[in-house]
Amino acid sequence: MITADQLWRSVSLSEPVFQHADHHFVINHGLKVMHHDESGEIHMRNTRIGGDFYGPVTDEQAMWVFTYGFDIGARLIAIATIVHIIEKINVSIQNSNANSVDRQRERRSNLLKQIHEKTNDLQRERLDNDTSQKLQTLIGDIIAGKRGTFSVSNNEPELAEG
Repeated sequence: MITADQLWRSVSLSEPVFQHADHHFVINHGLKVMHHDESGEIHMRNTRIGGDFYGPVTDEQAMWVFTYGFDIGARLIAIATIVHIIEKINVSIQNSNANSVDRQRERRSNLLKQIHEKTNDLQRERLDNDTSQKLQTLIGDIIAGKRGTFSVSNNEPELAEG
């Protein structure tokens, strides 16, 4: 497990860093990591949810970043987000008229391809056997909706039970 300072150091060395009024930030794989100038605090936001304002990551998702590092943690969050979007599309398909169902199915198919690509990318990482096994289990749980998924109420994602 890495600390917030270690996370920021490694992220800022490997990713382009952007300046905002009171913080520096990086964005990759749909995850924005912000380092606040005065306090040194680290905050993470999911750029794929939340409309005009990026949504927060769950505590569990933040732990993925601190456990596996920015690159792997961000890809795990991206997979969980895609699963969440697919769940919403599935509900929409059930409640839609025939004209829009084909578009929704196509979008769902494209999202499933993204999950496949991200999973394959993670499997190509050079990891020790224990970490690789843990990631495979975690990815299976995310896809099955058991971990890292969230329900949205008041535009704030919350970790779903499971």
